[in-house]
Amino acid sequence: MMLNNNMLQGRWSFKYYWRYFTAIGSLSVVYFVTAQLAFSILNLNVGPSPLWPPAGMALAAIVLQGRRVWPGVALGAFFFARSLGVSWPIAGSLGFSSALQAVIGAELLRRMRFHPSLERLQDVMQLVVLGAGVSPLVNASISTLIGCLGGTVALANWQRNLWIFWLGDWIGILVVTPLLLVLSYLIWDFKWSIANILSWGIFRKGQNRWKSRNLAVIAHLTCPSPHSHRREIQYGLEAVICFSLLCFISGFVFGSKPGTGIAQYPLEYLAFPFVVWAALRFAQIGAISSSLVVCSFAIWGAARGVGPFMTKAENTYQAILFLHGFMGVITITALVLAAAGSERALAVKLLKEREASLANAQRLAQLGNWDFFEVCQGRYVPQQQLRWSDQLYRLFGFPPKAFEPSWEAFFQVVHPADRQRVGQAIQGALSENKPYSIEYRIVWPDGSERVVSEQSEINRCGITGTVQDITDRQQVETQLREAAECVREAAERHRLLGEMAMRIRRSLNLDQILNTTVAEVRQFLQADRVFIAQIDIVKGESQPSLRGSVIAESVDPFYPSLRSLIIDDEASLQEWRSLFEQSRIRVIEDTSAITLSPQQAMYYTQYQIRSVLGVPILVGDELYGGLVVNQCQESRQWQPWEIDWLTSLATQVAIAIQQAELYRQITELNTHLESQVEERTQELSAKMTELQELNHLKDVFLQAVSHDLRTSLLGMSMVLKNLHQSAGETVTLTRSLIERMMTSSDRQLSLINSLLEDHFNEERELDLQCEPVQFNTLIQNLATDYSTKLAQNQATLSYTLPEDIPLVPADPQQLRRVLDNLLLNALKHNPLGVNLTLQVTVENQMVRCILQDDGVGMSQQQQKSLFKLYIRGLHTEHLTGIGLGLYQCRQIINAHGGQIGVISTPGTGSTFWFTLPLSSSTVLQLQSASI
Repeated sequence: MMLNNNMLQGRWSFKYYWRYFTAIGSLSVVYFVTAQLAFSILNLNVGPSPLWPPAGMALAAIVLQGRRVWPGVALGAFFFARSLGVSWPIAGSLGFSSALQAVIGAELLRRMRFHPSLERLQDVMQLVVLGAGVSPLVNASISTLIGCLGGTVALANWQRNLWIFWLGDWIGILVVTPLLLVLSYLIWDFKWSIANILSWGIFRKGQNRWKSRNLAVIAHLTCPSPHSHRREIQYGLEAVICFSLLCFISGFVFGSKPGTGIAQYPLEYLAFPFVVWAALRFAQIGAISSSLVVCSFAIWGAARGVGPFMTKAENTYQAILFLHGFMGVITITALVLAAAGSERALAVKLLKEREASLANAQRLAQLGNWDFFEVCQGRYVPQQQLRWSDQLYRLFGFPPKAFEPSWEAFFQVVHPADRQRVGQAIQGALSENKPYSIEYRIVWPDGSERVVSEQSEINRCGITGTVQDITDRQQVETQLREAAECVREAAERHRLLGEMAMRIRRSLNLDQILNTTVAEVRQFLQADRVFIAQIDIVKGESQPSLRGSVIAESVDPFYPSLRSLIIDDEASLQEWRSLFEQSRIRVIEDTSAITLSPQQAMYYTQYQIRSVLGVPILVGDELYGGLVVNQCQESRQWQPWEIDWLTSLATQVAIAIQQAELYRQITELNTHLESQVEERTQELSAKMTELQELNHLKDVFLQAVSHDLRTSLLGMSMVLKNLHQSAGETVTLTRSLIERMMTSSDRQLSLINSLLEDHFNEERELDLQCEPVQFNTLIQNLATDYSTKLAQNQATLSYTLPEDIPLVPADPQQLRRVLDNLLLNALKHNPLGVNLTLQVTVENQMVRCILQDDGVGMSQQQQKSLFKLYIRGLHTEHLTGIGLGLYQCRQIINAHGGQIGVISTPGTGSTFWFTLPLSSSTVLQLQSASI
């Protein structure tokens, strides 16, 4: 298996190199033959050629095949130079310069994202400037230098030789390179189209750019319509006529020798209209072919010594310059016109596609549009014009373009009842430039009505409006509203049933439950009377009898009440009881339409009952009574959902009755348990209070350890990091640095002692070790210790320290602790790049220290609780971890006899300040100094 893979890899490698060397050999042969033909046709000597087609061929080969084929260009140029008798070194140098020119030109075009189709203006300008203008300077410069060094070019003529070299390559690239690029592009497109047709089927239309440019090369393979076939014939006939006239004019102008008087006229530009014709009508292939035809006739005439250039020129080189200028102008003009036409055709195609897409979108959305604007007939006669889209005609029930749009035709479509309202909206838009949005009805020619929604917009040219058919949408909305109403009613029924069930379960007052139930049922069902009747078995002397009573009722004031009614009709009660015991319901939609007993008829007449709905109330397996709804004003057809809902409610009423009975039974049992439950509840409450206090103390302790102790360790960590980053293996510690580290260690120990001694109790005073403190030294040490921290946060700290600040009696460790907390809080709770300002002043026998930042600031609510003892992470998400530090700052400053506060506004920064009192001796000195 490994041997077969190696053999396969070697075969593919051999095939690749075979193709590569074949391409190089073919390119060198073609280059050599082209150079020989150009040399023999123009009858040139060994000197530079005024027209060099191999340069254009070389650039096209490198652009199409890549830099890998440059040896073919070099070999072709080398063998051609040797055929002219040039020495081996000079021939090799000339071959190298020709290949280098093509490689540089192709690389410049590649970097500019050049496309070989030349369908864009930028591609044409890149080819003219970079490919034909810049790259020939390489070959011209190297060839001239080699000629001067080899003695074939006189030093006095190097500029002329360089100029002719550059012109020859320039014209060769302009004439030949576009032809080869476009031909290769069209051949590739043709192959792709053929492969596409063969793979998809000969009768399927391939997606190819050839057909989009109206080039009917494979039109007979795609089964064109008769109209397209006719257009192709006209297209081909036009091409034949154009190029025939072009050949005739070019042969006449450049193949004859005009007289001296006629030669002064620009006869050579007679071919320009036909070149423009070919470029605009036949795109790139027409532009390149026409310019090639004209240039070929011009070169042919110049080689024969005839034509306008030879007549006008005083010598051969002047004629060559005229010829170069003409060929450059006509080639560039043709390419630019073709590219502009291609871009215009592409823009027109995209515009048509977008118009078609917009029309499809309007058709799918049933949306039409109209425009009302002014146009000028002539110069000073403005005329108003109304334009409808095709879809708008369809929305109004007409075929597109059935008639000229007008306001009269529009209002004929609008429903008569809506015309005034629509007219007012349009009049307001026309007179007051007021846009509107309105819904109205339209009438189709067949008499059917539709509902549309119209919106308008005022623009500089007039008014633009859209009309959308919303008939189907309104029908769906109506159905949705009806469905939503049904859902809402069902939800309301379930809500009411749920609330009643919840009330029944929560309350044990049976009378209240029953009265509330009948009232809400009557309101919800819009009935005239709702009552709950109880059917009891009364034991008599001979046999038991039935008796019915109404225990809860809600009735309309216009109808008599049943509240005090006692029913003793044995036959009726027995009928109801038998019906209810079978879990069946009583439904009477119209009492006048059924046969009743005399007592029932009298009962229904006396209490004006026209319709009855009754459901049983079963407590367990025993019948308790019934829930009955009466309609007194008129008969009523009871809905199935009403019956189901009332049956469910009767079940809840039965639960309430059962609960009341159970409540009576367990009241006595629960009496002696209440005291035990109350005692147990008090014990649990005390335990919960104690647990909350312990949790609070735990949170305070963890906050102190995680925040304040870290604050003290941070200073020493920054000093050690600075020492570690210093150069050398050994580090020298100054006495002042050791003192600061000792101070930091003492500060850490003090923090731990504070935690152990319950330092956070507000009723306990701090133990201060006061001594005279110099603020300048304290703040300078602070700035030095925090230099690394400030750099990490991209922050700046500036401080203003008067030189005459007196000594302050304070505990230096506690005072440094306050400054550490304030500075770390400013860095922690502000974004990177915050600017800090520290000021110290003496005011009213107090030293005031102010730390100001330009950060995010804080609200008034945060300022009020900033210096209190609580865990900020439990109250706010913005200031986690600073509650303990600022609380201790307040304790420290208050213990010194000073005050601390903050002034802040959200978005403008914060200003923390604190004051410390001066000693009595210092105050006396200041007063005597002021006197």
